[in-house]
Amino acid sequence: MALETYSGPERRHHPRIRRSFLAQCRFRDETHSRLLGTVPAWAYDLSPRGMRLYTLGALPFAPSKLRREPVPVECCLSLGDDADTWFRGRTAWADTHESARSDDQTQSLFLGVSFDPDQQAGAQIERFLNLHPVPSHPTLEHLASLLEVSHLLTAAISLDHLLELILVTVNRLMNTKASSLLLVDPLTNELYFKVPLGPASRRLKEIRLKPGQGIAG
Repeated sequence: MALETYSGPERRHHPRIRRSFLAQCRFRDETHSRLLGTVPAWAYDLSPRGMRLYTLGALPFAPSKLRREPVPVECCLSLGDDADTWFRGRTAWADTHESARSDDQTQSLFLGVSFDPDQQAGAQIERFLNLHPVPSHPTLEHLASLLEVSHLLTAAISLDHLLELILVTVNRLMNTKASSLLLVDPLTNELYFKVPLGPASRRLKEIRLKPGQGIAG
């Protein structure tokens, strides 16, 4: 039976979780018995059917393998309560920045992952969708928060304090527990986390992204 291709939920009309997550992804062979390797990735557009990934490390095989056949993958995400949950599925598609380097194992990839049917994991995602719905139209609360941000921009406060207050307001506006502001280091041309807010803020301050790396890159 052929797997249904997962293209990712359309951002305004289909349920998805607006948060992105750091994930650990384990790739296996077709029988699921042999581990090919583990790769860190950003996970986003998480929905009951699947999610998108942006890999942050070298794949344990040539990327062309992803275009020939689905590869079994297990992804570990922390969805609330700081508890790790493993989602099992298969790669649905892969995309690179440079098709000429399709077999370069060191480059980052965009991947679509279709989940295997799992009632428990699906229920957990549904709970998160109910807690973090994606608004299709702005509400009065959203507009009031935007007005608050505009007032902050004209306030006579320090830049660092201003940036933190804006992120606090954005967290409330988006009903999220964490957000980050990234800036470019002019000396290294890398992105760094200027103001990370949330449970992983200390760890994020140690991460730097090269141009083209990660969703922000």
